[in-house]
Amino acid sequence: MMVRRCLLTALMAWPAMLLAHGDVAHQDATLDSARYEQRIGHRIPSGLVFADESGQPLPFESLIGDQPLVLVMSWFDCPKLCPMVLDGLARSAARVDFMPGRDYRVAAVSIAPDEGPAQARALRAGLDDGAGSWALLTGSSGPIDRLAEAVGFRYAYDAEADRYAHPAGLVVIAPDGRVSRYLFGLSPDPNDLERALIDASQGQLGSVVQQIVLRCFRYNAESGSYSLAIWSGLRIAAVLTLGLLAMLVWWLHRRAQRSVVHG
Repeated sequence: MMVRRCLLTALMAWPAMLLAHGDVAHQDATLDSARYEQRIGHRIPSGLVFADESGQPLPFESLIGDQPLVLVMSWFDCPKLCPMVLDGLARSAARVDFMPGRDYRVAAVSIAPDEGPAQARALRAGLDDGAGSWALLTGSSGPIDRLAEAVGFRYAYDAEADRYAHPAGLVVIAPDGRVSRYLFGLSPDPNDLERALIDASQGQLGSVVQQIVLRCFRYNAESGSYSLAIWSGLRIAAVLTLGLLAMLVWWLHRRAQRSVVHG
């Protein structure tokens, strides 16, 4: 009887779960265009100029040429996702044998053209000490769009909520200016980061990787924040649960029948 009650409860909850998933999918439509289009081997265009934290112009080309560059396309005023990505990178970098500023460079480039050196300095104040050599850059929409296009960074601005929907990850650029690797998620594995830096320093190019962790985050336009999108996983888990419960009920029923026959 208890197993049958569990099965009945799961069956009753299933339509509600499907409805909830539909609501979340509707709210998260903004992220349809927020993803990475992986452009391994694509070269960063020349002539891109951004502003550093002091407001001085900084050619992006000055960050590449002799060392690998870890690039994070970011939103400096982002309430959740961007700080988590930058903090995750700082933690992973601390566990790598190479030192930023000496063996490789890190640049976080704002995707918001209305952000400037003030936002960069505010972001700097909240970063780990290990990020002291990172370049925090802001600029106009022209250089931002050209850089985003070069690395395949797709994002969307929600004017109603005044928020950006964007993917989570970083791009490793070889010293010759070509895209070498993509590392997705909130915190790259230190071994993956170190391997990516070694390959980039040698001019080696990686291959397209699955963006599994990237799609785990959804932008909620109502709350103006990011939340873990587990609904697809819940649907799969629900199907598996129902299947297992059905098999359990069938097995118990067969065992009861055999007990009656042999009794």
